[in-house]
Amino acid sequence: MPTLREIRFYVCYTPSKEIEALLVGKTEEEQNKITVEDYDKNYHHRDFEFRLQTRSIASFYVRCLKGYKNDKCSKINIECVPNIVREPNALFGIYSVQVAFNVDEFFKLDNLGKKKKTLELIKVAISQLIEKEGWDKEIFDEAYNRIVSENYVNKWAWKKQKNNPSRKYIAKVSCEHGIHSFDISIVIMDKNNNIIKEETVVREKPDEWMFGRYFGDLKWISNNEVVLVDKEGNSEFSVNIKE
Repeated sequence: MPTLREIRFYVCYTPSKEIEALLVGKTEEEQNKITVEDYDKNYHHRDFEFRLQTRSIASFYVRCLKGYKNDKCSKINIECVPNIVREPNALFGIYSVQVAFNVDEFFKLDNLGKKKKTLELIKVAISQLIEKEGWDKEIFDEAYNRIVSENYVNKWAWKKQKNNPSRKYIAKVSCEHGIHSFDISIVIMDKNNNIIKEETVVREKPDEWMFGRYFGDLKWISNNEVVLVDKEGNSEFSVNIKE
């Protein structure tokens, strides 16, 4: 049985009336060239930014579900379209759901407004699947309410805490998934969990494909220095403390 592990937003390309007029009477090859050029010039950057800026809440929502098992999908694609033209459908473990939304309105919002709008769009999409598949509404409501109760701040700790060799200090990795960036910090605490030092060591674009590579290992290399090593073992991000 699949486990829902990912929700992602997509924007369906819709030619403007001006572009539609240019397509009239053109060959298929000419039409493809016109639409590709229009997408690259007027849509690509906007759509890329929209997908990045919705990752924080989409990722937060999935984490709140704690691995929802179902018989349809492991991923949900939410397609933002001017008008809904297709019913939700599942294929090869991916459920595609359309929601009516003008993405241009998203970029007029402040950061908190963008988070709220993302969660609202997820709720609209999930409501369609709850109705169609009979999924447990309470589980999805709990995920929604947790995000609201935590003020839309997607912050979590990676892996287990690690003691330094003398066992005087403890280190952990704290992550904050925001609208414009994903920040990775190393936090060093004493035995009473008092923070001795906290330092942001990585700031990356807010997408798992970009920041996931940094999570290799956390290790102390002395009593006073701890490092985060990336998956390839090529980069180390260090934090030192002075006793």
